Amino acid sequence: MEEKPPAASPEVTEDADSDIVDWTKPSDPENPREWPRGKKLAILITISMLAAVGEISSSIIAPSIPQIMDEFNSTNETLAAFTVSVFLLGLATGLMVLSGLSELYGRSPVFYSCSILFVVFAVASAVADNLASLIVFRFFLGVTVAAAAGIGGGTIADLFVPSERGRATSVYALGNLVGPLLGPIIGGYLGQDAGWRWVCWLTAILGGVMAIATLLVLRETYHPTLLKRRAMRLRKETGNQNLHPVNDPSASKGRTLLRALARPIRLLIFSPVVLLPCLGVAVITGMLYLLISTLATVFQDQYGFSVGSSGLAYLGLNIGLIFGLFAFAATSDKAYKKMAKEGATPHPEARLVPIVLAAPLICIGLLMYGWATDKNVHWMVAVVGTAIFGVGWMAFQMPVTTYLIDVFKMHAASAIGANAFLRSLLGALLPLCAWDLYNDLGLGWGNSLLAFIALAFSPLPWIFYQTGGKLRERFPVSV
Repeated sequence: MEEKPPAASPEVTEDADSDIVDWTKPSDPENPREWPRGKKLAILITISMLAAVGEISSSIIAPSIPQIMDEFNSTNETLAAFTVSVFLLGLATGLMVLSGLSELYGRSPVFYSCSILFVVFAVASAVADNLASLIVFRFFLGVTVAAAAGIGGGTIADLFVPSERGRATSVYALGNLVGPLLGPIIGGYLGQDAGWRWVCWLTAILGGVMAIATLLVLRETYHPTLLKRRAMRLRKETGNQNLHPVNDPSASKGRTLLRALARPIRLLIFSPVVLLPCLGVAVITGMLYLLISTLATVFQDQYGFSVGSSGLAYLGLNIGLIFGLFAFAATSDKAYKKMAKEGATPHPEARLVPIVLAAPLICIGLLMYGWATDKNVHWMVAVVGTAIFGVGWMAFQMPVTTYLIDVFKMHAASAIGANAFLRSLLGALLPLCAWDLYNDLGLGWGNSLLAFIALAFSPLPWIFYQTGGKLRERFPVSV
């Protein structure tokens, strides 16, 4: 009797190549974008909370830096700033590696391993017996935080369609804001009452809670990884060994790994639609971390704030960040949907329009903060200045993040990783110049110089709105 071929599976697309495994149409319950809303929201909130703990660990130690330097008998101001900013160097390093790995092996293995290693290096920081070891442990702590910082944007692309991504990105970004808001305040009072080591222990405890949440809630969302698993299952069920997932790479695993690891750098070097917006974000993020690393000391020196109360100086900055975030969430997807209703094809460059307001707001905020602190004007004026800066920073950062997600879709994690790499690099390096800048020019002219640099990025959205599509066509990058 002639053997019958295996029955076709509903999980194999009807295509010229009947062996291709893809999502079924019109909907597929295994497609992350078709998952129940509650499940997608739980994953999104968990990733946002991971990002929050990462940001807390970045800034929570800043108010305690004078204590740390006293304990380890160091008076080097550059080394003091580096103790905070080395975290960002670790973050930048991790982003270059982890974003590519998540697009090769999937999101969940990277999230799981990094959440556990975060606890390890947080504990190591708490028991460090010299400044050098503390700096090393904070570097590796930053590497582990790269999972939430770099892969979060890619996970949003996995879970949500373009018309939902603006709001989803805002929920994710809220976690990135809670850290800078709570970190210095908690760190200021805890460091003052219990010492800087307990600041590190608290970071380890928070990391432990999130490691458990990660293991319980997060599931694999990366489409190629899920389709590869589906193809493997169907090969066993049907006996058809020719079944393969759509877009399955034909290169060897080693070559695919190298390609994945190099993807963020290749996007930065060869794609202007990645390099130019990311450069703008990186410069203003360097300014943000320059403020974060110096704000407590400036308020202690200029206004006589205590170590604990100096953490409250960060409230203005973070209120501005949160206000900017909610303003973006309320307008981004609405504008996108409005274009679609009017018959216009929504193009990714439309996401960049809010940057028109961003650069002037950043400029105004820095001028207010700089001259208020320089001339000892009431501290509330300086706080309001940092709030305006925060609104401007968010109006720059969020549109670029959503733009990259819309443009690169399946490889959004690499694009976001490239953005976060450059952002973290300048965020780590600019604070090292902070006290030289302020000592040479003063708080007034030092911050004025930063303001004028920010203003130079004002034309960016107009350039991209007019030429972004042409740039994408002229400089395609094989990812």
